[in-house]
Amino acid sequence: MAEKLLPCPFCGGEASVHHEQRGERKRYFVSCEKCLLTYSAAAWFARWNYDEAAAAWNRRTEPKED
Repeated sequence: MAEKLLPCPFCGGEASVHHEQRGERKRYFVSCEKCLLTYSAAAWFARWNYDEAAAAWNRRTEPKED
């Protein structure tokens, strides 16, 4: 759990890592606490461990400024 999560790219809200049980394994995913971003795009950030989920969230492209 070393990697600090970047804020949500859409609303700037705080992000957190969650998990769900899949058989004998846990699946980790990151979501925005404010707009719940990942619940509509869970597959993009879902990984089998915390560090991979955090890294996937932090790798995403930032929105362009108009």
